[in-house]
Parts: sequence; structure tokens; C-alpha cells
Amino acid sequence: MAIAGIVIGFLLIAVGIALYALEFVIKHAPSTDSNASAILIGLGAQSLSPGTGL
Repeated sequence: MAIAGIVIGFLLIAVGIALYALEFVIKHAPSTDSNASAILIGLGAQSLSPGTGL
């Protein structure tokens, strides 16, 4: 149970960091190219944490 809790916590932290980075990139993106890369970063982060359902 403790191991599962640690894994879930780590996934939640990873998702939080990914969402923060995605928001930062979108806010500071001067062009549509940056927005496209931000979306790709978001999709990559989503695929790294498949158990969260976000």
C-alpha cells in the first residue's frame, strides 16, 4: 500500500509540474509554433502518466 501511495503521489507531482510548464509556455508563447510545441509537451506529459485520467 505504501508503494502504491508513493507512486500515485509521484504521478500527481509529475502532472502538476507538467501542467505548470504547459501554462508557462502558453502564457509566454509569442507565436503559434510555440503553442503547438506546448501542446506536444502536454501530450508527452500525459502519456508519461497514464494512470491519472487527466
